[in-house]
Amino acid sequence: KSKVTSLSNIYPHVYNNGTAIVLDMTKLDTQATSMERIRDQISFLVHLVQSEDEEFFRIKQKEKANVEATLKNSTENVTTASQVGNQTADVVSTPQLEVIVLLESPGGSVSSYGLAASHLQRLKSTPGIKLTICVDSVAASGGYMMACMASPGQLFCAPFAMVGSIGVIGQSVNVQKALENFGVRPYVFLGGKNKQPVGMFGDVTKDGMETMQVMIDRIHDSFREHVREAREDSLVKALVAAEGDADKPPNNYFQLGSQTKLSHSQQSLDRVANGDVFLGVQALKLGLVDRLITSDEYIAERIQHGTRVLKLVIHRKPVGLSSLLMGSPHHSFAWKQWIARAKNVASMISSSWSDSHVNNFQLKMDTRV
Repeated sequence: KSKVTSLSNIYPHVYNNGTAIVLDMTKLDTQATSMERIRDQISFLVHLVQSEDEEFFRIKQKEKANVEATLKNSTENVTTASQVGNQTADVVSTPQLEVIVLLESPGGSVSSYGLAASHLQRLKSTPGIKLTICVDSVAASGGYMMACMASPGQLFCAPFAMVGSIGVIGQSVNVQKALENFGVRPYVFLGGKNKQPVGMFGDVTKDGMETMQVMIDRIHDSFREHVREAREDSLVKALVAAEGDADKPPNNYFQLGSQTKLSHSQQSLDRVANGDVFLGVQALKLGLVDRLITSDEYIAERIQHGTRVLKLVIHRKPVGLSSLLMGSPHHSFAWKQWIARAKNVASMISSSWSDSHVNNFQLKMDTRV
């Protein structure tokens, strides 16, 4: 089988400190309608790393070879083969690829954003990938559900970005009484007592309101658990640091008893997972984010440290009438082509109309003769 052309042929290596790829996930709507694009981008990156493209990641291969050569030739610091293997393993375990996600979303549908978060989790759990998420303006509710999927220590936001809103909202409009005032009585038939406890039609009962609230609380508990699993260490360290307990500094948290750890974990979650929204400067103190920095600053920082930074862009072949008239939108002369084709079409229409007009005129003259 012929080997697929390596990306390094298109983007030759200029830097020598790894590779970072930028994914643009800004302007996500409440239904996360760009889910197909997100899925395709993440699948591509996972396949890229799992395929171990030697050309694309040749920097890493050279780094491994250099370390092995240095360790074998050194007699001062390395004395056993096991030490050589351990230090070589450190290089191999270093992420081959850093994925920088530019995230912007106010949240939306639970199912849609839960799926988006699962895709990011898949990306983060892939060996060889470090997931960095940057929030410049907002990552609230479902947006934060996605954001907290960043690798440990890699969730960044701008100082005045809005993050948090770890809560759930459910809304319903009931028009039963309004319709009854006009003599209209809708009837609703349900199978299962908890099916649609509150809807647009049908009487709203106390049991129905309680059932609806139980459903909302159940979703909220799942959201809280999702955040706890992703950010527990950071949340607890921030809580302990805020308490200022000299006997229990943040670094010694895991040496505490299980009851104490459980108490700290619950307290740290309660103070952030109540639906409140925080600015970046506040979120950092609460452990919701790891660093205050904009995406542009972070990308520039990575470039200055010798990282090759690329941006993943999806090119789709245009279809339809616009493609026929304008051609590919990626060509700089597309508008010139469009004008030329428009002139040709106009000329053809004009010529066709003239011929038809002349023929009709001649036909009339002949019939009169």
